[in-house]
Amino acid sequence: MRTAEKPKPDRRTGLGTIEEVGDFLRISRPTIYRLFDLGKLQRVKLAGAVRIPWASVYELVGEK
Repeated sequence: MRTAEKPKPDRRTGLGTIEEVGDFLRISRPTIYRLFDLGKLQRVKLAGAVRIPWASVYELVGEK
C-alpha cells in the first residue's frame, strides 16, 4: 500500500515560509526582513507565523 504523496505548494498562488523564499531567491533572513521594511516584499502573519505570498516574490523579481 502506498501512502499519498504530499502535493507540492503552488508557487504562483500560495504562501511560502521565510526559509523557502530565502532559498528560492538565495538571500538571507535579514535581507528578507529588510525587504519587508522597505515595502518591497509583502508578508502575512498567521497565528504569529510569517508567510510570504509567492505572487509578491514574483513581483519583486519582475515576473508576472
